[in-house]
Amino acid sequence: MTIKQRVIFVAAECSPLVKVGGLADVVGSLPLALRKNGIEIEIILPYYKQIKKIKTAKLWRKNISLNTKIKPNKFSVYQTFLPNSNIKIHLIKHPQISSVGQIYFDKPNLNQQRFAVFSLAAATLINKLKTKPGVVHLHDWHSALIPTLFELEQISIPTILTIHNLSSQGVWSIKKVRKIIPNFPISNSRGSINFLAEGIKKANIITTVSPSYAKEILTPKYGFGLDKILKRRKNNLYGIINGIDYQYFNPVTDNKIFNNYSINNLNKKQTNTLLLKRELGLQENSAPLLGVVSRLFPQKGLDLLAETLPQIIKYDWQFVLLGTGQKNLENKFKKLAKSYPQKIKAIIDFDPALAQKIYAGSDIFIIPSRFEPCGLTQMIAMRYGAVPLARATGGLKDTIVPHPAKNSTGFLFHKPSSTALRLAIVKSLKVFNNKTNWRNLQKRAMQQDFSWNKPAQSYIKLYKQLIK
Repeated sequence: MTIKQRVIFVAAECSPLVKVGGLADVVGSLPLALRKNGIEIEIILPYYKQIKKIKTAKLWRKNISLNTKIKPNKFSVYQTFLPNSNIKIHLIKHPQISSVGQIYFDKPNLNQQRFAVFSLAAATLINKLKTKPGVVHLHDWHSALIPTLFELEQISIPTILTIHNLSSQGVWSIKKVRKIIPNFPISNSRGSINFLAEGIKKANIITTVSPSYAKEILTPKYGFGLDKILKRRKNNLYGIINGIDYQYFNPVTDNKIFNNYSINNLNKKQTNTLLLKRELGLQENSAPLLGVVSRLFPQKGLDLLAETLPQIIKYDWQFVLLGTGQKNLENKFKKLAKSYPQKIKAIIDFDPALAQKIYAGSDIFIIPSRFEPCGLTQMIAMRYGAVPLARATGGLKDTIVPHPAKNSTGFLFHKPSSTALRLAIVKSLKVFNNKTNWRNLQKRAMQQDFSWNKPAQSYIKLYKQLIK
């Protein structure tokens, strides 16, 4: 591809600069894979207060005018690079974007205001570039107004919108949107604008983060009110499974785990399990360690797990959970840890280093999600030889081959209930007791390729299709 045909990402998060969830991992790692495949790529992010510490960010353009009623009607752009790469990141600075530290607010209106201003500024910046990109790749609702903004300004750059999670849509009143974008068209009579719906209607191509999720969101159950709009665009809808960063998530070189190991010396994985148990204050025995690293929200189905654990207390296992989220779920796991201190540990925290130790130390990794657009934790777990046990939905269904298939890589259960989850855990514990079968299951999981190379090729194919 030539420079003319370069791609610009527009997103709310990008690891390691700013991260809340899996969106940041994708925006921070997919560009690296695209760059390796010869794609010229740049990223546009909000310049949040919390990333002002970046010493390498330098003022690039000052006081660019915005066609808006809000004050100030100018923004500035700072530039830095994605760490360990030559990929430029443009950071958009404006008081409505940069004045507060957190990424997402508890009050939705503040989120919508921030990202409406960000979208307007990003579209304005793209239009002022001397050499226009071949494709603008938008991520989630935070940048989904941009195709409409391009249309308003008669900017003929094709767009791809990737839906990472359809449940987050960004709905705001027409009046408030029009204070920021005066000529924004009114597409319904309900007095509100759904940012994500606008993007779905106007983007040239829509992608989501797994083939199964691309099918699921066409149904009322998983469509979150947008299934009818998505059905109308289904010929332009593609499901591309996410990847993970194979350099970062690598048990052979990971300096955050107790002992490095590979598929050829899995006995060293067992030392990680024992040393993690010691660190957690659990007995260093041969009981399988069940692990969870997750945000604690209803989507993740962890209330089902909280119900299930006391029901299987008679079996031989130990359990560790790391995560934060809804207070009622945090309290449920704290209570379980207090009731069963010899078996259950709950660390209510965000701790990336401990997360790595849990991937390396877990025997069984549990993901009981009610829905899961893609999921990354099951891929990371398999990379570390922690066998995933998950609900058969979205990307979990696409990435785990269920036992007892000959090529199985984990366990799946279908109904989102504590009974189905309990039966799946009991089944996995029985398989664990057959050491030869278990070791083969671990090895098959570790042999899976969830690097970004295949997804990058799929995105490049779509970019070329749009550029033509």
